[in-house]
Amino acid sequence: MHEPIDIDAVEVFRENSTYRIGDLFYRKGVRWEKDRAAVLREPHFGSTILHDYLVAMNHEEDFATLGRVVRAHVERNGYPQPPADELVIHLRLGDLMQRGLPYGKRRHRRAHRMYETLARQLSASGMAEKTATIV
Repeated sequence: MHEPIDIDAVEVFRENSTYRIGDLFYRKGVRWEKDRAAVLREPHFGSTILHDYLVAMNHEEDFATLGRVVRAHVERNGYPQPPADELVIHLRLGDLMQRGLPYGKRRHRRAHRMYETLARQLSASGMAEKTATIV
């Protein structure tokens, strides 16, 4: 088990319309170019994984560089890491649960089915007896 994070020490953006790693990595959406420029230009993004990736990338969708940047941030900032046999599942719920989005219910049902399938597969494989952390 790893040490808990001091949640009060975690910096959180109050608004997140610009810093979207997936969209800027894969060049998705109508604003990806503008938002990449903002991440590179604006000082409050200067010490982020996305900023460092954009500076260091050798080509588009450069997974090797992204991996190096993430590992450097983990080491530099002392982020806790799970043991090798621990399954970590990141639940991304913001888009799914936001009221008023026309696709929210459809995405919610699809995500629910995906997590049910994952639970069945883990149980069948014996992984269910290992540690799983949901973040």
